[in-house]
Amino acid sequence: MLEPAIRSASGITTIELRSIAIGDAGTVAIASALQAATKLRYLILGSNGIGDTGASAIAASLGGWQDLLTLSMSGNQIETAGAAALGQAICSYLTLSLLSLQFNPINDGGFQALCEELKRNTSLATVLLENCQCTAAGLRFVHELAPASLTQLYLGKNAVGDQGAHNIATTLHDSAVSLVGLNCCGLGPPGAASLAEELEVNVSLTVLALDGNAVQDEGAIALARGLRRNAALTAINLSENRIGDAGAEAIASALVHNATLRELTLTKNQIGSIGCTAFCDNLQDRHSLLQLLLEDNPISEDDRGNLRDTFRQSTIFVDVADSLIDSFDGTVATTISAAIKGARDNTASSISILDDNLTMEAWDYLMQVLAVNTSVTSFNFDTSPDYPGFKSEDWGTTLMARSPMF
Repeated sequence: MLEPAIRSASGITTIELRSIAIGDAGTVAIASALQAATKLRYLILGSNGIGDTGASAIAASLGGWQDLLTLSMSGNQIETAGAAALGQAICSYLTLSLLSLQFNPINDGGFQALCEELKRNTSLATVLLENCQCTAAGLRFVHELAPASLTQLYLGKNAVGDQGAHNIATTLHDSAVSLVGLNCCGLGPPGAASLAEELEVNVSLTVLALDGNAVQDEGAIALARGLRRNAALTAINLSENRIGDAGAEAIASALVHNATLRELTLTKNQIGSIGCTAFCDNLQDRHSLLQLLLEDNPISEDDRGNLRDTFRQSTIFVDVADSLIDSFDGTVATTISAAIKGARDNTASSISILDDNLTMEAWDYLMQVLAVNTSVTSFNFDTSPDYPGFKSEDWGTTLMARSPMF
């Protein structure tokens, strides 16, 4: 049904077909119909049951799409042959900047084939290969997946392990990659140590996601050594890593010597009173860190209070709630407002509100701060104020009128 319409639209620039079960046969037909679409820039075919045959058909048609910027075929059934075909077609492509094959069973063979082909590409900036059934065996070739143009590499939910982390750390040493996603990759202390050694000298990596691993205190202490000397990283996510007080103490101490890190996420770990005290003692005079997330740790009410008291007048937003924000009374609203004010002077660009207990006082105070903020460009709003008569459209109008971030 789609093929005639697509075939007649030679000037089409975007095709986005998600979760409509087009399968291999449908993909072959679409690829054929798009042969005349010389202006195609975005092709998104996610979660459609596409296998190697469909992927190969898309690969064969790539030569006619000289302006293609994004190719996303995530959540399909592409295996080694399909990944290899796409790699061969993309290797000399001059415009493609984003390739997403995440949530496909390309396994180690497909990963190796992609790496060997994409090393010759000069345009790719972002590659997403999360949950592709890859292991450390495939990661041996990751150094070939980092052409000079690559800046973002997502490898989460693969069985990377400590050896794979070592291979990735080696790859980062000679690359311009600024973001690496290694969430839920089976990393332990040795893997963290390999990445920590690279952090000591790396000047390009700005975001490192290691959530959902098991680096534990030993790995956190190693990463702290890397952070002490690092001068590039701005955000690191270490949530769900079995980190206790010893690891928290090491990180807090290291940040005294770090002038670039702005976001530190340590949620769902095992940090208690000693770790909280370390953050209070070491970070109260820091001006680079803007966000410290500690929710869902075994932190007592007294320690929560100490953290909030310590940072209330600083530019650091500290979250220690059991959920993202447990109560938006005037005190917490003041903390958030201080964070936004700090963002104005420290280039932070986003703020998230993910709770349904905002009081009228909190919302009004938040609005006052946003009215003078000049740096926030992203506001994640997933809640409604808890007072009678509130209308979301009124709040949106007020925000649009009062905040320069839009």
